[in-house]
Amino acid sequence: PNENHYLGGGLLEFVHDGLEKGAIGINLGRNVWQSPHQVAMAKSLHALIHSQLSVKEAHEVFQETKQAQTSNVLV
Repeated sequence: PNENHYLGGGLLEFVHDGLEKGAIGINLGRNVWQSPHQVAMAKSLHALIHSQLSVKEAHEVFQETKQAQTSNVLV
């Protein structure tokens, strides 16, 4: 699976919708550990859940973290 499988496939939207409907947590370990950008995926999910960011904002966290990792600079 590639990045689009996780993000383009609607993972952040899925989590956001669940939270909007009253979910209190997620069980998506495989989606994080099989992602080519594990830290970026974990940070974007964390931001979505704990900082109550929008899907767009969480996706920006993903992109910024991925860029930083590519540059060998952690955010």
